[in-house]
Amino acid sequence: MALNTKNLKFIDMHENKFSIIIQIRNGSKRLPAKGIKKYKNKTLIEVMLRRLLLIFKKNQIYLITTKLKQDDILIKICKKLKIKTFRGYQNNVLKRFLETAKIYNIRNIVRLTGDCPLIDPKLIKRMINYFFNKKLDYYSNCYPYDKRFFPVGSDIEIINLKLLKYIYKSKPSRYEKEHVTTKILDFYKIFKCEILKEKKNYSKIRYTLDYYKDYQVILKILDYLDKNKKFGTYSEIINFLIKNPKVRNLNREYVKVYYKSKIKKN
Repeated sequence: MALNTKNLKFIDMHENKFSIIIQIRNGSKRLPAKGIKKYKNKTLIEVMLRRLLLIFKKNQIYLITTKLKQDDILIKICKKLKIKTFRGYQNNVLKRFLETAKIYNIRNIVRLTGDCPLIDPKLIKRMINYFFNKKLDYYSNCYPYDKRFFPVGSDIEIINLKLLKYIYKSKPSRYEKEHVTTKILDFYKIFKCEILKEKKNYSKIRYTLDYYKDYQVILKILDYLDKNKKFGTYSEIINFLIKNPKVRNLNREYVKVYYKSKIKKN
């Protein structure tokens, strides 16, 4: 899949100011080992990393996971691609981020999850540019969840390390330690926070990876992209799913579940 990577000057301007950190583990109860499920001969986490590497440099990308043996394979995949990794606390993902930032001297974090293998690097680039131009502390296209306009599966959050430390010192709950940024709403008036919105609301479109039916949707999307030689920006994926309701509806039962569970726990 080819992508036009011209006009990337802004990355040189900001490359020392941010790092992309992907959180992932193989211990999901809903879909075990979901990140290493395959499309053809590649795992989905490898698909995700290779997409990011078309825009960003290897030293801008990190993968963080647990110390459990089941996650060894994730480290092996990263070594092949020369991506740096960190292994830490199983149930305290927030601390995992902070430890990674400390070790690698990271000041601003682009937070991604392995649940979003079809993340759009062009959208990340656009959001990073805005984040620094507006001197924000937090910028997202997915949180607060009930205000999102972007599809579930395109989730990007950019957060300043100072704000992340503030969250950690505020005695977050176990749920907030696991989901990292859900306590940010408490600090919206203290820090500069914004959510990116689109002209149309596509939040009911889903291509995240939580259940087997989600996996089926992602495989259909990847087949379409390969067949039509498209990279798969979020808008291209949206257009494909809108034009193919049979594919879009494969996992529609989980759209409401996502919103109810996220909002209820917040």
